[in-house]
Amino acid sequence: MNRTVKLYQSVKRNKNWGTEPVPDNQLKNLKDLCEGQGNFYLAHYEGTKRRMAPVGRFADAAKQKLMRKRGELEMGLESPAPDDTEPKAESSIEAAIKKFVEQQEAFVGQSGYGTAPRTVKVYRKRLEFYLRFCAEKKITDVRVGDYDHLMEYVGWLRMQTKSNGKKIGDRYTHNIFSTLYTFALSAYDIITPKRVMARLGYAKKLVKAHTDRELQLLWAAMTPDEELIYKFFLWSLARNQEVAHTEVGDLNFTKNTVHICPKPHRHFRLKSKRNRRGNVGDRYVPLHPRLMKRLKEYIERKGLVDGDLLFPNTQGEPEDHYYRHLQQIAKRAKLPFHVEPHKLRKSGATLHYDNGKGVPLATISQWLGHTSLQQTEEYLDIKATAASQDHIQQMVAGGLMAAHV
Repeated sequence: MNRTVKLYQSVKRNKNWGTEPVPDNQLKNLKDLCEGQGNFYLAHYEGTKRRMAPVGRFADAAKQKLMRKRGELEMGLESPAPDDTEPKAESSIEAAIKKFVEQQEAFVGQSGYGTAPRTVKVYRKRLEFYLRFCAEKKITDVRVGDYDHLMEYVGWLRMQTKSNGKKIGDRYTHNIFSTLYTFALSAYDIITPKRVMARLGYAKKLVKAHTDRELQLLWAAMTPDEELIYKFFLWSLARNQEVAHTEVGDLNFTKNTVHICPKPHRHFRLKSKRNRRGNVGDRYVPLHPRLMKRLKEYIERKGLVDGDLLFPNTQGEPEDHYYRHLQQIAKRAKLPFHVEPHKLRKSGATLHYDNGKGVPLATISQWLGHTSLQQTEEYLDIKATAASQDHIQQMVAGGLMAAHV
């Protein structure tokens, strides 16, 4: 049996947090860690598995636990004696996760920024997987700094199934584990899960734009109001939640535009990140005059006013099931191709760009709410588009620069 017990402490290198061992000859002069500067950790072995449990930021308490653990292992004790120096909640993984989620909820801003309410829901749902894993393995202490423990968790995740009976895929496994990494980093300054993250991967989801024929078949399968909603997706280039939170007042019937913007009063913020100028991604996207005319007739027929949602659910709240509704339409019409709202967003951008002969890339990037042109290039895959390169060559050959060859 390996009876080695070492004390580690949090350190910051190149803006990233890590841990390093504390030599025994430095224990005497060990100082408390400042609040927010990490923890001490106790590393020891249970059989062949290495454990690294946080023991707080106070040096005296950490040294006492180190000596106690060494004594226990020398005496052959399998489990540590009860510790009355710290509250039990600090050694409980369930309490630690509950505290983390509560802290994230505290950052849900009234202004529509900060942490999004949906993000907190996702954190809670994904961390429930880890709680189930710990319950099955009868683990109650925080072990997110233990590499072997985390790899065992990944293996367990791959055996889990979704509500439809299918096993969790690579992408979902990656996303679930990334939330545990966020928890480990935020709550304990532990970066060990990053080593596991580096080994996890998934095939990037390939979303192709609809062909003109597919779009025509899709519109023909819809009722007039369904067609209006999903043509709004196509023209606005908006994401699901952006469409769900669009209000009547966001439409400008003079300029034929829709304003995609945060809704602080609905606790909705845009996905786009702030740039150096403080821009949070709100944008004005042009809509076709005929579509605007149909929207105006729809608003008058429904009796909607400026503060009302444009396409609410049956309870008058933001709609959360655009994807499901579109799938039902495709199934009803037996369409031979895949449909989803995000595919309409990409289709709209692709049609606007027209292989480099249409709307400039920089303008489409703004309409999409992207933070860089590179992101838009990857989104439209235009680097691999031969027609786009041919168009550029024609402009170069016939442009004003041609007089200076």
